[in-house]
Amino acid sequence: MHFRNPVLLAASCAVLTFAALAQNKIGPDGNPIPVNAADEPHHSLVLENEYVRVFNFELTPQKTTPLMVYENDNVEIAVSGGSLELTAYPHQVAAGVWEVPRGRVKFWYGHHPFQQRNEETVRTYRSVMVEIKNPSSQRYNCSPYDGNCVADYDTVPPALEPDKSFSKTLDRDTVRLTDVQVLPKEEWKSHLGALPYLVIAVSDVDLVDASSSDDALEFKAPSGGVQWGPKSFLGTLKNADDKPARFVVVEVK
Repeated sequence: MHFRNPVLLAASCAVLTFAALAQNKIGPDGNPIPVNAADEPHHSLVLENEYVRVFNFELTPQKTTPLMVYENDNVEIAVSGGSLELTAYPHQVAAGVWEVPRGRVKFWYGHHPFQQRNEETVRTYRSVMVEIKNPSSQRYNCSPYDGNCVADYDTVPPALEPDKSFSKTLDRDTVRLTDVQVLPKEEWKSHLGALPYLVIAVSDVDLVDASSSDDALEFKAPSGGVQWGPKSFLGTLKNADDKPARFVVVEVK
């Protein structure tokens, strides 16, 4: 993860930040009131149940969100890569421009107002945001907006061999996150079934349950596709496509 000088960023983006904040109402104390993520125009709700609330998030090039907040802890699954500037409030601390790799899976604590800006000139940044309705009781190890912090406690570790099949997991108190890649014609043996779960496709995926004779047990989804608890994920999954299948499983405790 790389980031640039936050002091230079704060100076260069001051006008753009002010313009974005103009989208927020002003409270009695003179400060902008954060917009709930559900009402933020770059978010679209795709699924909600007793465990999670799931949004698609798309931020086009050179655009900035208003000051916003998630009312619950949340997991970010980066469906595309990108360069994002993150500014935390109320102290307007620019945490730098984060080079977000495609497929990154990161846990964020809720109730922290912030803005995001897509620094890209061509690419739209896309992610799936999963709000976890059961709040975490794990303590902060460091500020979530400190670009100098090595925060292994909140990010699924990257694969050592990203061009091969892999399965990497981050296990927290309220959620277990598993980032999986299956090469063509290879298989992944599921560990699922004990907890409610959600599947997010990072790439286009075409998976079949190799452990079942039921042809209906398949999972096809485009990049960014979301499905709650597909039965096909309870067995051994085989990649039926000729391209690597990348997906993330979010298990809720």
